[in-house]
Amino acid sequence: MFAGRGHHHSPPMKRAEFGACENALFVFDCDTGVPEGYPWQLADIRKVRRAEEIDAVAVDSLLSEWFDWTPSLGRLDSIRRAIMKRELLVAEVNSLVIGFIHYVMHEDVIDGGLNSFITAFYVSPAHRGKGVGTRLLEESIEDSLSMGAVGVETSTIFASAKKLYEKHHFKETLGDIGEVFLELDLPEYLHAKKKENA
Repeated sequence: MFAGRGHHHSPPMKRAEFGACENALFVFDCDTGVPEGYPWQLADIRKVRRAEEIDAVAVDSLLSEWFDWTPSLGRLDSIRRAIMKRELLVAEVNSLVIGFIHYVMHEDVIDGGLNSFITAFYVSPAHRGKGVGTRLLEESIEDSLSMGAVGVETSTIFASAKKLYEKHHFKETLGDIGEVFLELDLPEYLHAKKKENA
């Protein structure tokens, strides 16, 4: 029985039934949490927010979805530390955590100031192509800049991630072992944002 939507801790069921009011029966879509057939079913509520302690298990579940291995000590303690340090944002649809981005602020003696480094960024495959990754990335950039970052960097081996970063004004540099490093072209990014808001 589906009687509400809390934080996601296990793979979602495709459909669930919820009975109410005498013989009435409503069929809910467990991916969106709203009754099937209602016009507002397609208008799912998506938001990006700072992760909270209750999100640790959901983020761990997404990491397990992404990677087919788990460190011997597990990941929950590390996820909880990242939450406490305010380094983790989550994306949710109707209270279901469907993606996250983790970024750390560090002093960069080369750039002469704080830099933000995106260490992990994942959106569940069923929710890709809907702007969720863009929202996570933009929120993390804005948060980093508000904390005084003079640069935002990341690395990736995934072509789709590289494409998303480049769409958001990251420029490629090559690492020593062939990985692709991407650094945000901050003047270009700020100029583009200014044009969007004009």
